[in-house]
Amino acid sequence: MREALVIWLEQQQPQHQAVFGLWRHRPLDSLAIEKALRTEWSDP
Repeated sequence: MREALVIWLEQQQPQHQAVFGLWRHRPLDSLAIEKALRTEWSDP
C-alpha cells in the first residue's frame, strides 16, 4: 500500500490545496467516520 501511494504521488503530483480538507463537507466529524468504518470492518 505504501509503495502504491508513493508511486501515485510521484505520477499525479497533487497540489496541497487540491487534497487538503477533501472530506470537510461531510456531515460527520473524523472520529464518527472512523467509528463507522471500523463497524463495517467488524460486521460479518
